[in-house]
Amino acid sequence: MIKNFLIIISLLISSQFYVSCNANTKKIDNIQNINKNYKFERIEGLVEVKGQNVYIVVNPDCKCRKSYKVLGDKKEKLKKLKGLFVEVEGFVKDLTPWSAEILVKKIHILEK
Repeated sequence: MIKNFLIIISLLISSQFYVSCNANTKKIDNIQNINKNYKFERIEGLVEVKGQNVYIVVNPDCKCRKSYKVLGDKKEKLKKLKGLFVEVEGFVKDLTPWSAEILVKKIHILEK
């Protein structure tokens, strides 16, 4: 009886270790996926604000327009530039041919 109890306890401990190791591996995979999916770019476009979201829109008056949803701490600064053309540098992840996300690192105002 005690032998069975010890076997069950050791199995539980080893399975818990296995689960925690797999969870750490998944976190590392997600970090590597971010690096693979995002590329550094410089884009020019119009700043648009819709609710709490901020977008940089390239070719805003054209059917071929592309909207970049702004991520990161520069979002609030860009909100104040609504309606202006800017050039931003950051890490871009394409979602569709017409939309993407950008983690903005630098902002250059093109028009005032």
